[in-house]
Amino acid sequence: MAQQKKNLSRPLLAAAVVVVLLAAIGIGWMLGRGGFDEPTPPATASQDSSASTSNGEAAGSCGLPAGSDAAPTEAPEATWEVVRGATVPRSQEFGPAKVTDDGDRACYARNPTGALFAAVNFIGMPIDVFLEEHITPGPYKDLYDGLEIPEPTPGEVLTVRGFKVEPKGPDRVTVTVVSSLSTGTTMTATPGDMVWKDGDWMVDGTQENQGSTKVTSLDGYVEWGPK
Repeated sequence: MAQQKKNLSRPLLAAAVVVVLLAAIGIGWMLGRGGFDEPTPPATASQDSSASTSNGEAAGSCGLPAGSDAAPTEAPEATWEVVRGATVPRSQEFGPAKVTDDGDRACYARNPTGALFAAVNFIGMPIDVFLEEHITPGPYKDLYDGLEIPEPTPGEVLTVRGFKVEPKGPDRVTVTVVSSLSTGTTMTATPGDMVWKDGDWMVDGTQENQGSTKVTSLDGYVEWGPK
């Protein structure tokens, strides 16, 4: 079963991105540098996320301001770098505010844009760190415990091209990341469900990986990525 998912997605993101993308968002992106699949109907969403904070109030374990709870409709400013074969963004406003030597990229703003930054950064993370720190308990997480992800192919970079962010309730966001490989022109869109838990954004481990789908344009998405 794990092998089947692996063939569906290392973007994530995810997914996209590893997708990094995202990572669905974490694993789907991480696995999805290849084939496409029809979306799998998601499981019932967990409702154990933390309560919302008011705009401008510091939130999370790293003190980043909560900011606006509106979904981003324009490309947020970011500094881009290549990490483990994927382009990942960083921002003083949205995170990650914590990057460690073992590859962890944590501490994001408690708003939909912070969730976007988290989802894309998960793609550039070692799989063991991601599973330990950035996905909630559930069957989706259990499916990938112990799964070994191969190192990125030298010279191949998963590049973010765009996104769509859809708030689903207090501290719950669906992030779809569009990405392509530097060695080709095909774009894939990888969705993932993010929840705010224990002071940071995480992938919802109760949600089944919906897989990646091929897209031919960025219509319906916000164009975003390294220039």
